[in-house]
Amino acid sequence: MTATIASDELNAALIAGVIPNLGSYPHGQLTGIHSGKKKQGTRMLKLECPTCGMVIRTTKTWLEQTGQPICACDGQSVFEEDEGGE
Repeated sequence: MTATIASDELNAALIAGVIPNLGSYPHGQLTGIHSGKKKQGTRMLKLECPTCGMVIRTTKTWLEQTGQPICACDGQSVFEEDEGGE
């Protein structure tokens, strides 16, 4: 089984007997996945070889530490950031 669904009897038992005895739980307000907040986007940069079109993704940190990657298609082409987005 990959999922279980509580029966009506279990829901009734939890609501009547267990939940009232738990007390309050110290936490901030919980929001669902559709709360209106925008999901954080990826921090990966999309780079494309101008010669062959190969696409790679990397982080800004790696670009700053190691420099632009060189494509294997000719050993010289430097990947360029794809400004078109994801």
